[in-house]
Amino acid sequence: MEHAQNTVSLLRLAPLADFPFACVTVTHQVDSPPHDHDCFELVFVVKGSGTHVIHERPYPILAGDIYLMRAGEVHIYTKTRDLSIYNLLFREALFTESEWSQLTTLPGIAPFLVAPMGKRRHKLSLAPPHDRDMSQLCERINRTVHDQPRGWQLGTKALFIDLLLTLDRLALAYNGPPELAEGPTPGPVAATVAYIHAHYPTPIRMVDLAKEAGLTANYLGELFQQDIGMPIQAYVNRLRVDKSRDLLEHSDRSATEIALDVGFDTLSYFGKVFRQATGHTPREYRRLVRK
Repeated sequence: MEHAQNTVSLLRLAPLADFPFACVTVTHQVDSPPHDHDCFELVFVVKGSGTHVIHERPYPILAGDIYLMRAGEVHIYTKTRDLSIYNLLFREALFTESEWSQLTTLPGIAPFLVAPMGKRRHKLSLAPPHDRDMSQLCERINRTVHDQPRGWQLGTKALFIDLLLTLDRLALAYNGPPELAEGPTPGPVAATVAYIHAHYPTPIRMVDLAKEAGLTANYLGELFQQDIGMPIQAYVNRLRVDKSRDLLEHSDRSATEIALDVGFDTLSYFGKVFRQATGHTPREYRRLVRK
């Protein structure tokens, strides 16, 4: 079935009968109606927050999330805030029989593509720098599809296979049960995590987190420790360190500038937290990753 909210995405796939693939960018400002697609849909979340409900199962949305739905799987976006996504729509016909057979036997991606309902997966939450790598792949695919340079169909297919192989590798990188890679269940902890990801460059106060979650600060801290496995401040610091690692590797900004960019008050505190997390000073880390 096709619903009004999906008309643009599905029509973008229809004209490409000889090439069953499309890539569109979508911004959700309001809740979407329940809808499904006549093809596979891979979603990469660029920014924003909310809840993505697939087959009546709610998933909290964070920047860096990947979702993969099959044809006919009903889903809905609710309580969204500034949600921006890449929609990659494709059919099995994009691949040769041999390629599809290989893809569907990869242990990391098979649960997304062909596993039966009870073993099916829909979501993978990516931490930096993996979310940056995936974002860059999506943007390269988007540019190739819409600019259509010479050989664009081959180029698009090659990039998309690279994306699927990356998804397979990252899905296998989680050694625990799949739910650990799907983020916290919807509720006050998920709201807190979403707030942290949206505001990490700025001062984050417990009073603001408690207000966002609708709980007392003490009770929120207990729930967060229980669900995430670490205190709130430790999670904030880890996220800021992950963001700083990406900047140290891919920018020429000074350590002081990076510390301020990711939310640390001082260079000394940034250096202390960074070394505890990585075993290196920011300067040492930059030298190592740029060799």
